[in-house]
Amino acid sequence: ALGEIQRPLEQPQPSITLPLIPPTPTVAKKSPFYIHMFETGKRITLKDYHLLMTDKQPQRLLIKEALAIKSLNPTLNKTVASTPLYIYPLGIPSTFIPDSEEKESKNF
Repeated sequence: ALGEIQRPLEQPQPSITLPLIPPTPTVAKKSPFYIHMFETGKRITLKDYHLLMTDKQPQRLLIKEALAIKSLNPTLNKTVASTPLYIYPLGIPSTFIPDSEEKESKNF
């Protein structure tokens, strides 16, 4: 009839199955997880990890992460995340970082 929208006939879609491709050494070079999976044959899933700690301040979380990596010594971490650690005596604002040239000019 005029004005009717005709829908195309639904045809069954063929099922496509793709084989899982195991990690190869060329892909594994970029990720410690792939290297670990390639060397040991183990699979890493989303259930294989847990959060150790959280923090709202990113710098403090980086420090906690670095300390946890050092203490746990996991095999998948190649390096420890580094962040500059400034410790100030009481009364000095944490945003104040003295410049060595500025300090020398004030001594005259």
